[in-house]
Amino acid sequence: MIRGATAADYDGFAKLFRELGYPGPTPSPHRWTTDLVRSTLVADRGGAVAGYIDFYALSEAGHVRNLVVAREARNTGVGADLMRAAADQLRAHGIREWHLNVKRDNMPAVHLYEKLGMQIEHRSTVFRVPWTLAGTLPCDPAVASRSAGR
Repeated sequence: MIRGATAADYDGFAKLFRELGYPGPTPSPHRWTTDLVRSTLVADRGGAVAGYIDFYALSEAGHVRNLVVAREARNTGVGADLMRAAADQLRAHGIREWHLNVKRDNMPAVHLYEKLGMQIEHRSTVFRVPWTLAGTLPCDPAVASRSAGR
């Protein structure tokens, strides 16, 4: 069953969030309840969080922050169910366009999105820079926006 997230889903969310491989900490229970719950749907399988999708609408487009499915629930349709439920909510608010980023090596996600009719529009590389170095980055917009290999 796909449903809106609740504060009680934090432990399931936190476990799945770590599977994303982000270098930073898992969002706190406070951030979960005050910010993320309202933009998250969960796949509930017998009272356990089998997956979640965190998404929001900005301007005229929907944005998926995260979609994660528990290992034991993969290839069972949970990811597609979550995407369809998010799409239904976005459409209900007049949103007709999606944006999401996928790691290049995350082929299961790419296959899911392609199966749902999406296609790759841009390939990019993300660089993480510690805030302590942010002041040392070039300020010239032409340098800051130049792509590698150009």
